[in-house]
Amino acid sequence: MIKKILSLLITVALLFSITVTLAATTKYKMIEEFEEFDIEVEIPVGALYKQNPQEGWLCLEIWFEDPAKPFFDINVAFSELFAGEFLGKFAQEETDHLVEMVGEDFSIPAHEFFLTPSDNTILLSRETDPDAGDYATMTTVYKGFFFQLYCCHKDYSPLTDEDLQLMHQIIEGAWIIDTEK
Repeated sequence: MIKKILSLLITVALLFSITVTLAATTKYKMIEEFEEFDIEVEIPVGALYKQNPQEGWLCLEIWFEDPAKPFFDINVAFSELFAGEFLGKFAQEETDHLVEMVGEDFSIPAHEFFLTPSDNTILLSRETDPDAGDYATMTTVYKGFFFQLYCCHKDYSPLTDEDLQLMHQIIEGAWIIDTEK
C-alpha cells in the first residue's frame, strides 16, 4: 500500500514538473553572425517560432495556433544611416527622421516612445486608418542596427489590448547581449 501511494505521489510530482516546464517561457537565442552582440528572445507561452535566415538581416517569426492571436516578426538589420547610433541618444533631428521613415509603412500612423525595463528606447507605431487594417511595429536602433517587431492578425483585423500587451511582452523579453570587448 505504501509503495502504491509513493508511486502515485511520484507520478503526480512528475506530471506537475512537466506542466510547469510547458508553461514556462522559452528563451531562444537568434542565430546570427554579428560580432557586436547576440540576441535572445523570450517566446510567449504557447507560441511557435521559426527563424528565417535572410541575406544581411535576421527574421524571427512568432505565431500561435489560435487564429484569434496575432503573429509577430522580429527583423534586425544594419543601417548605414544610423551606424554606431542608439535610439535613446538620437538628436531630435535623427528622431524625427526615424519617425518619418517608419511612418512611411503606414497610411495614418500614430507614434509614441517608451522605455523597456532594460532601458532601451522603443518607438511604437500603429496604423489608425480603419480602411488600411490594424497593425503595429516597435522599433529601436542599437549600435547602428535597426530592430523592428511587427504585429498583426492575418486578416488585419483590429489589434486588442491583449495583442498589444503580448507585443510588449515580446519586445521587453528580447535581450541584446554585447559580445564586443
